[in-house]
Amino acid sequence: MRMLTHRIPAVLIPLAILIGVLGTVLLLRNTNWLDAMRSHAGNEMAKPTAIVCTYNLVRRSGMPHVKPLLYAEQACESPRFRALKLDIDALVNEFRAAGVLNSASVYLRDTQRGEWMSYNDAETYDPGSMLKVPTLMAWLDMAEADPGLLERRYTLAAGMPSGNRAPVFPGATIEEGKPYTVSELLTYMVVHSDNRATGLLNRNVDLERMLKVFSELGLERPAVDRPVHPMTARDFSVFMKALYNATYLSPAYSEMAMEMLTRSTFSEGLRAGLPADLEMAHKFGEGGDQRLRQLHETAILYLGDTPYLLTVMTKGRDLKELTGFLEQTARLVHGHLAQGGVLRSPA
Repeated sequence: MRMLTHRIPAVLIPLAILIGVLGTVLLLRNTNWLDAMRSHAGNEMAKPTAIVCTYNLVRRSGMPHVKPLLYAEQACESPRFRALKLDIDALVNEFRAAGVLNSASVYLRDTQRGEWMSYNDAETYDPGSMLKVPTLMAWLDMAEADPGLLERRYTLAAGMPSGNRAPVFPGATIEEGKPYTVSELLTYMVVHSDNRATGLLNRNVDLERMLKVFSELGLERPAVDRPVHPMTARDFSVFMKALYNATYLSPAYSEMAMEMLTRSTFSEGLRAGLPADLEMAHKFGEGGDQRLRQLHETAILYLGDTPYLLTVMTKGRDLKELTGFLEQTARLVHGHLAQGGVLRSPA
């Protein structure tokens, strides 16, 4: 049987060779490209993954259908304050070595960017007179529902108790037998830290309303049968966040509260470590017992166009000596913020 043969035209042979050569080159190039891609992917996998810091959204509770946003805060501390935190630790060790300080906690927050740091975060303290801040908030919350409340008058009866002990840093106080409006009593309580005015307000406040200030801000409610309600510096700062952001009270009543706080007459703590012309809204508190005294202060520092929230809480042997730590901490914080170029004059 005769086999059929097909002859390839001579003109097609060079073309076939060229196609083969091109195919081999492309295969090699593709192999190199794939190897390069695999190598790049391996290098990317080997690189350390950047830490992503999420935000915690804190909402007001107590309403069935809405949960108003109180504030948003990054879940992790800002590396921007790392050097400051180290310097605070050195300052604490210095005062501890001198026998002045037993322990201290410091919380700092940039109100514009939500960046924060917290030193000795877990330590709890007796806030003392700083609890006059949530008392103020409770009365102003009541006044929003009853606008005439601030003009209601109360009178301190003779011999009415006004606290467990005399304050070390006394201010002006109300008189027995003289009627005062709620607005005047709030001013005495906040501006002068007057225990008489506070006692009179506490006897007439809606107790449930005051306890809700804590729970609606996500804080533990105080036990009414216990004289002390321990809090951390970071937790107490929640009250100042809510006032500054005007997210708990209306803007008008939040402004009223903050304006009162700017007139605080206490000048021996944070105020002493800051420039005289720097405006601050602040409240201090005495706590502890004869064995271990406590002195604290919380403040909004109006530093240029970037206000900062600073809360310092301390335990030590003597309240007068503890004012030195508050002063030095304020000076240290202000120095770091100024050095970082964040203190700008308002436009």
